[in-house]
Amino acid sequence: MYYIEDMSVRAAKTIRMREDIYHQAKVAAVVSRKSVGQWIEEAVAEKVRREAKYPLLEAIDSENPSTAGQTADRRAG
Repeated sequence: MYYIEDMSVRAAKTIRMREDIYHQAKVAAVVSRKSVGQWIEEAVAEKVRREAKYPLLEAIDSENPSTAGQTADRRAG
């Protein structure tokens, strides 16, 4: 099973995006003191939660209390 918060199951992926968007993501990652990959992964997970209501991500939040608050904070803000 794939858990977003579990570093041990991450695999390298290739994505294509506009250079200006990548630059903005890179700056945001640096400001957040995260890697670009971690920042983009969190951004994608947030969008999936918000738009797709993907149940697996909600289940992960309930199993991992350290991330559940992050989801709630993002929805409120």
